[in-house]
Parts: sequence; C-alpha cells; structure tokens
Amino acid sequence: MSDLESDLESGTSSSSDDEEFLIVGYPRTKNTNYFETIDRYDELQFHEHFRVNRDAMANIIELYENSNFYNGTSGQYGYLSPKEQVLITLWYLAHEAPGFRDVADRFDITTSSLHRKDIIRFKCRLCATTSE
Repeated sequence: MSDLESDLESGTSSSSDDEEFLIVGYPRTKNTNYFETIDRYDELQFHEHFRVNRDAMANIIELYENSNFYNGTSGQYGYLSPKEQVLITLWYLAHEAPGFRDVADRFDITTSSLHRKDIIRFKCRLCATTSE
C-alpha cells in the first residue's frame, strides 16, 4: 500500500501529500455555480458579500473592460468574463483574510487563474487614481 493510500484510509495528509493528491488525479472539491447563486442575491445579500451595490459593480466592470488591464483572452482553463473577474476581486477584497485557495474554491477556478488576472492590478490603479 502506498503512503497516499495509507493517508486516505487514515484521513491524514501533509501539505506535500496535498500536491501529490492533485497529481494522482483526485480533484479538489470546489463550489459550483456560485455565479448563479450571486445572481439570486437580493441587494442586501449582494452588498454583504461584495461591499458595493450592483450599480457600483456595473461601473467597475465598465471601467475594467475599457482599461489597458483587460485583454479579453482565455487562459488555459477557460474564459472568465469581465463581470466574473470583477466579482471575484470584489469578493476577495470584501473579506478579511481569504487566501487564493479559498477564493479559487468558492468560484470554481484555479489559483493560478487568480495570479494571472490583471483585475487586481487594475483595482490597485483605480484606488490610486481615486485617492489623488
């Protein structure tokens, strides 16, 4: 029996085993359809999760789409619309201490997708512009 099979039976795992877990082909459990859930939020729930109202979000999406930060290309694991990228970023910014893995699991994307997205750099630029 391999170490991985032993860990599975005992329920224990180290962080290095987590990587092996993914390599062996055991997919991470992630939230699915969270974007559809967001669409069903009323205004209060939306504000609780994203700390802005839907009108402000629409303005941010428009600014992002028209900025030099958005390129509209698809990554290795698929396409994220500007709306999805903004929602992911707003959720990340609205919560105290989420890690990239928490965000990736919630939105059913890879952590590498979060690292590549220019929306975070755009947000930093937007904050710098509005504070001047």
